Amino acid sequence: MRGRPRTAKHTPFRKASVYLLMTMGVVALIWRLCLLHIDESAFLRDAGISRSVRTDIDHAQRGIIYDRNGEPLAVSSPVKSVWVNGKDIALSPKQEVKLAKILNISSRKLSRKIKLAKNKHFIYLKRHVAPSIGKRVEQLGYPGIHIHTEYRRYYPQGEVSAHILGSTNLDQEGIQGLELVHNELLTGEPGESTLLKDRTGRRVELVAFQKAAEPGNDLQLSIDSRLQYRAFKELMKTVHKYQAKSGSIVAIDVQSGEILSMVNYPSFNPNKRYKQVNEFFRNRAVTDQFEPGSTIKPFSMVNLLSSGDFEPRMIIDTHPGSMDIRGNIIKDVRNFGAIDLNTVIKKSSNVGISKLSLMLPSSTLFDTFARFGFGGKTSSQFPGEQSGSLNQRYNLSSIEHATLSFGYGLTVTPLQLASAYATLASNCEFRPVTFIKRINRTPTFKACEQTVAQDVNKMLQLAVGVGGTGTRAQIPGYPVAGKTGTVRKVSNGVYLDNKHLSLFAGFAPAQHPRVAMVVMIDEPSGKYYGGEVAAPLFAKVMYNALQRLSVPKQKQYKAIWAQK
Repeated sequence: MRGRPRTAKHTPFRKASVYLLMTMGVVALIWRLCLLHIDESAFLRDAGISRSVRTDIDHAQRGIIYDRNGEPLAVSSPVKSVWVNGKDIALSPKQEVKLAKILNISSRKLSRKIKLAKNKHFIYLKRHVAPSIGKRVEQLGYPGIHIHTEYRRYYPQGEVSAHILGSTNLDQEGIQGLELVHNELLTGEPGESTLLKDRTGRRVELVAFQKAAEPGNDLQLSIDSRLQYRAFKELMKTVHKYQAKSGSIVAIDVQSGEILSMVNYPSFNPNKRYKQVNEFFRNRAVTDQFEPGSTIKPFSMVNLLSSGDFEPRMIIDTHPGSMDIRGNIIKDVRNFGAIDLNTVIKKSSNVGISKLSLMLPSSTLFDTFARFGFGGKTSSQFPGEQSGSLNQRYNLSSIEHATLSFGYGLTVTPLQLASAYATLASNCEFRPVTFIKRINRTPTFKACEQTVAQDVNKMLQLAVGVGGTGTRAQIPGYPVAGKTGTVRKVSNGVYLDNKHLSLFAGFAPAQHPRVAMVVMIDEPSGKYYGGEVAAPLFAKVMYNALQRLSVPKQKQYKAIWAQK
């Protein structure tokens, strides 16, 4: 028979031990809570915030670049960029495939990027996608995948103004052209905002703006976008027609020094992302140097007339159409015989300008060229601009002195040459050139006397008239003053017979000049004389420029060459 169950004996000592342990546990918990509340509250609060709140960068919009008439040339449009927080992401293979399809990238590439992001809080999956793509990604709701707004630069004229404007990188930083020159002005100040996020890292709501983004400043250029477009199209036609290597045109407002148009062909599309830069990216109008040939003769004539020893009707004998300087033969296209200084420019006589220039020290020729800006950079501030070469040695040999007078032995850029012709057109008032639309007139200095400039102006009108070398540059209703140039190119120190530069430089209207322009065609095939290739292009673009500036036609004007 079983007895009654035995009960444990609870001594007072054991009860007291249990109560003591329980009391100590409660006290420890209270003490820990006090420590957390008092000493570690800031740490815990920050830790909680870091898991639920983040600070996001708000990208600033880059300033707009306008042409002289307010037409946009470069604008920034909002786009979306997709990034990933590798600490939060956990996608299945099926989800990766779906995301890759939306972003239009390969699944393998996406997987590789996600693996790289495993130990990182931020890595881009794809930047600058259309807002519609960003919305589709956002709707997937995948943890760790985020979207934010950036800006992408767009150039409405594409390749037409590419060499002037340049381009920006993905971070909206100017890397070429005027985008680079004025990057600080155009770049805005990014903002910051505080966001509340859920446990997967997705944005729940905007808590507060810490700092609002400030857009960049706008920039207004001196360029006329319509003239720019017309000049580019006409240049492209000419380059294709003569199967030339390239071409450039520069047009300058004579009254202000503002660059109205600057085009090169071939060009590039700044709206595309290129993996590498090629020769089409450089702005040839400011980087390419060449010997100006006969387009320099008007400035040699300025030197002669400024001396006071010569006047336009003075006769110089060019017979028999050539001259020998210590075994070096200088030739004209034919024997012009005894001609005056006007005809030296009209017929572009190498012999005439050489004989005349040799009557003065070479130092005076150097000084005259320098006053018109040759041998130094212009004030354009364009990146990569070359200064050309004007080696001012005062001990030139006779042949060096002679060839310098008709454009060999120095180099210029199209912009330099256009600036010099603008100075000549403004009665020798030298004005710094600029790509920025001017509000006020800039200070000038005299490159020569007004009477000298007017005499050379008349000579250049004769050069475009009947019997001159530049008749194809004539424009109905607008008298033109200008000079042709046909330059043999150099290779390994030797002048080539089959490669030329075709040039025309001038201004219009001749009596009251408004626009100065230089046209340069590099290595045209077949015809290559400046009067045949460059002059007709000059006439087309100059006519459009004068029309754009509302310069009235001079119907009653009687050309210098037609006067008796």
